[in-house]
Amino acid sequence: MLEQPVRAHLDPDGHQAVDLVIDRGYHPDAIIARAGLPLRLVFRRDDDDTCSERVVFSSPHIDRRLAATGSTTVELPAQPPGEVRFTCGMGRYRGRIVLVADRAPSILARLRTWASRRSAQPL
Repeated sequence: MLEQPVRAHLDPDGHQAVDLVIDRGYHPDAIIARAGLPLRLVFRRDDDDTCSERVVFSSPHIDRRLAATGSTTVELPAQPPGEVRFTCGMGRYRGRIVLVADRAPSILARLRTWASRRSAQPL
């Protein structure tokens, strides 16, 4: 069952980041992140099941062994809007990352653009 999606937070270095715990599945198992920015996922295993030993991403294809103790960081490069699925090596634990485009410009930003274009036009 998918949990309520968690939004990635922005680190001071410009990466989005999410901490995940593996305990009979990924927690959170649904992540919302901004497209076009790198994403740092920090996995911590609280489960010694063989399913928690690896994480496999659909795009870009990354297959990473996870440390038995402590944390393992997986860096995903900036990607276009869409969805990235990740699973354990056996496919029993599943999660997804929804990459969303930047929000539309605010009304104030659109007004500024309109005003600057208007002032650039000859009378």
